[in-house]
Amino acid sequence: MDNEQTCIFIGHRIIPRASIQPLITRLDSAIESLVKQNVTTFISGGALGFDLVASALVVFKKERYRHIRLCFALPCREATRYWRDDQKRFLQQLQAEADRTIYVSEQHQIDCVEKQRRYLVDHAAYCLCALLKPSAGIEQTLDYAKERKVRLIDIAERSWLIDKAE
Repeated sequence: MDNEQTCIFIGHRIIPRASIQPLITRLDSAIESLVKQNVTTFISGGALGFDLVASALVVFKKERYRHIRLCFALPCREATRYWRDDQKRFLQQLQAEADRTIYVSEQHQIDCVEKQRRYLVDHAAYCLCALLKPSAGIEQTLDYAKERKVRLIDIAERSWLIDKAE
């Protein structure tokens, strides 16, 4: 994998309902722009929410841009053990369209998500992120990405107060 042509996704598992459509629109535009800048590989951490939305958009774009690749870097084989069946099926459908799935750790370990985040950043030149509200895990990952000189593209509008009730 050529890091210079690789983009990762970092975002929230829960996206407020009012933010979903604007986020998808900006995400779609950002992916399109990166493909036109010769980014050919997109790596998803496979988490619910932002990661799976971004992965689905890449699958859709693969119809038009046959040279792009989607890879999953999952924290471990048991990563989905607490997911609902429909959520597991959706990830499996996306994985069937992906070019590769790797497991950063074979077994669940206390630090497998941290290892996964570092793996993602270490294999990327670009990071499409959406920091919709303060989040220690996302912020730590983005700080690490800045240290590694990964180019951050934040597509979130800074409306952290959108529908807190949702």
